[in-house]
Amino acid sequence: GYDEDKENRPLIGRAGDMLRDAAERSGLNENEIFFTNVAKCATPENRPPTQGELKACSTYLQAELKHVKPKFIFAFGTEALNQITGKRHGTKGKGGAPGITKLQGKVLTVGKYTVFPMASPSYIVRQGGEEDSKGGERVRAAYFAVLARNITIMRGMQSGAKNPLAKEPVVKLCLTMKAVNMALDDLETKDVIAFDLETQGLWPASDKALHIVCLSGDGDTAYVIPFQHPKTPAEITENLDLVRKRLSHLLTTKRTVAQYAPFDMLWLRTKGVQCKCSFDTKYACHILDENVPTKLKARSPEDVPGQVEMYLGVPSGYSLDMSHADTYVWPLAELSKYGGMDAAYTWRLRGVHRERFKKEPRLMKLFVNMTMPAVELITQITMNGIAVDWDYLDEQSNEKGKGSKDKRVKAISRKLQKAMPPCPVKWTDGRREKPIKGDWATDDLGILLYNGLDFPVIEGKRTDKTGLASIKDEVIIDLRAEVEGHDKATVTFLNMVMEYGDLRKDQAFITGWRELRREDNRLHPTYHLDGAVTGRTSCREPNLQQTPRRGDMRRAFIARPGWGFLQVDYSQLELRLAADDAQEQVMLAIFSDPKGDIHTSTAAIVAGVPESKVDYQLRNKGKPINFGLLYGMSARGFQHYARYKYEVYFTLQEVEEAIKTFFKKYPGLKPWHKRRQAECKRTGEVVSCVGRKRRPAKIYSPNRAEESRALRQAVNSPIQGGGSDITLFAGTLMMPFDTEEILPVGFVHDAFLFEVRLDRMDFWHDRIKENFEGVRAPLKDKLLADIGVPLTADVEVGDSWAFA
Repeated sequence: GYDEDKENRPLIGRAGDMLRDAAERSGLNENEIFFTNVAKCATPENRPPTQGELKACSTYLQAELKHVKPKFIFAFGTEALNQITGKRHGTKGKGGAPGITKLQGKVLTVGKYTVFPMASPSYIVRQGGEEDSKGGERVRAAYFAVLARNITIMRGMQSGAKNPLAKEPVVKLCLTMKAVNMALDDLETKDVIAFDLETQGLWPASDKALHIVCLSGDGDTAYVIPFQHPKTPAEITENLDLVRKRLSHLLTTKRTVAQYAPFDMLWLRTKGVQCKCSFDTKYACHILDENVPTKLKARSPEDVPGQVEMYLGVPSGYSLDMSHADTYVWPLAELSKYGGMDAAYTWRLRGVHRERFKKEPRLMKLFVNMTMPAVELITQITMNGIAVDWDYLDEQSNEKGKGSKDKRVKAISRKLQKAMPPCPVKWTDGRREKPIKGDWATDDLGILLYNGLDFPVIEGKRTDKTGLASIKDEVIIDLRAEVEGHDKATVTFLNMVMEYGDLRKDQAFITGWRELRREDNRLHPTYHLDGAVTGRTSCREPNLQQTPRRGDMRRAFIARPGWGFLQVDYSQLELRLAADDAQEQVMLAIFSDPKGDIHTSTAAIVAGVPESKVDYQLRNKGKPINFGLLYGMSARGFQHYARYKYEVYFTLQEVEEAIKTFFKKYPGLKPWHKRRQAECKRTGEVVSCVGRKRRPAKIYSPNRAEESRALRQAVNSPIQGGGSDITLFAGTLMMPFDTEEILPVGFVHDAFLFEVRLDRMDFWHDRIKENFEGVRAPLKDKLLADIGVPLTADVEVGDSWAFA
């Protein structure tokens, strides 16, 4: 610009000054930085430079790069990025590439340069109004948060480049038993062993091979033992029992490290190698900062950096495409280098994360005393699997379409066909013509519901991303509420639509379960402790957490003959933890009373009746009020939540009255909301009762909706994450399990599922209840969590999940 021309100095003025100040606050000295512009002189009236002008200036830019020899480039703005990459970012077609908005926060490798794309610093001036406005403050905070994160990543890469650990490790492939024994002898002299596997697919079925076992004891050298690779030498294959024995001794007597240990331990144990894990780098990274990628490395130069790039300073580029590992076998030499380097870098990451934990001693306690025992627990749960009554599922839905659910789907389809209003052979949805299908796909139902019955489509709520009408359950429930009481025929029809949707979902679940049926006729879901930023656990293949709560679906999960099902979870745990965190005295008094019931108390005060007059139906109204308003849900949001989650209907006037009454009854909650939100705005984080930190990524967002969501997360994340951690911690206290009497088989929605031998059911019922309700003392001892409210465990038993 004009000022830069006049001063002969780039990046000056308000935007430039802000950028320089932010860089200095993030630890960058100005003498470390070379500032330049891609356009070397001001344009008339400060208009954007033309492509011809930029081309004319590019010679000078290349000369500067040659002279300065930078390793890291911060490209501010689209034109700067275009000049560095040679692409046309933000455009489509030939030469086009993703725009600066999509790339901001990513790290690019462009030739010998590591490039951090960022919006132009003038962005912070143009957006958000005046400098001292609230909007401008949010814009600057969000922008500088990204800049600070990029500088942190750069510093990690710089320190790695100066660190001898960043040197590429030596990978030694053992092709004789002599080499295998020498490798294991060397590893026996080490204190800490990192291990990594390369396998044929994801599940260790009997016909799937564990190709190689990779081990490192110092991060400099990695040994690779070809276990069941097609090119495994016959000498090693003939001595696999000896290899298993020696590996088992090594991996059970040493401190061990892995990246996502449950996968590796599952494969090793299934293939006859006993092992344990002392330190999981994936979960260490997640606990230290839940917002950064926990994967080991970037999959491509344009992918976001993994732990290797961020903390060791080692560039990506040694990855293999493992997406077809089920069918394609990589050559042994290539696979060995890939796996060996992973093992060595995993060993090094342990040291990096241990140093980070020294600055966060309470997080270290959480990792050592809860996370790592939980890693062993979820591994056992996956190995045990859960039994399924396949004959029952065939009765419900089978491949020939003769199950009871299939028949009901066909019957409803015929009724829907009759309900169709007069129309042409094809519907036109404004974009294409599509035939009416006999099985009633989602689009067909949406067209019928809105075009045929003339229900209004409310933008943003009743339309999905494709622009077609949505028929999600919550939308149908809203529609039904509109006509409830004065249009019985339409209510009946909408109930039929909901039933049809449930049946189609059930069919999809059953089909998915059949595809994941293992050799032992059980399902073996995998569990992930980093499934959510709050710390809650996720479940995959299959996701049991999505299993409908309806009894006819959960009835399919059974115990083996002579055994029964037992389920344990905490009663109203979130409400109890919130009352304790807020020090809400009325709620604490209710929870301290053995006869107290929070739902009854809330329902009574909202309805204006004595607690003795609260019946089952009225108590059900208390549940959505407690759980919905606990974190400050809006009136319309609560109205929808109560309808969808509990099928309890409130008018807006009733909701507004309920909100006033709720916060009047529990006066400590609103100050608690403000306190938690202010803490998060001040520090960028909130801490749960067990010490887990949550850093809402959008807490400084210039977008008001994103900022509002982050503020709600500041209140609910410590409670939800803390509740999940407490439940997991209580489960780990049960280990080791007497597998002759009890087996953990599931962890769903913060509830544990066990198979228990019937003649020992009473003993384990009482033992588990005592263990879970007595968890407060161990929590204080091991996690420094001082829980001041009694915890009550609900334990149910039965012959299937439906009755447990």
